[in-house]
Amino acid sequence: MAAERGLDLEELCAATSDKDAAGRELFDMEPLTVPRLCEFAAVLDVKASDIVDRALGDGAP
Repeated sequence: MAAERGLDLEELCAATSDKDAAGRELFDMEPLTVPRLCEFAAVLDVKASDIVDRALGDGAP
């Protein structure tokens, strides 16, 4: 999962390029957990797996 790969919420936010007010509140939360990732994805209206894929880059499994 994202936390196991050393990703943090800041990297995930940067990968989405969307840091609106609701996203900013989640951006400041630590540590990154699966429930927090899912909550963040819901705010941005995307799939959590899409956020992880973008953060890891195209070559990630």
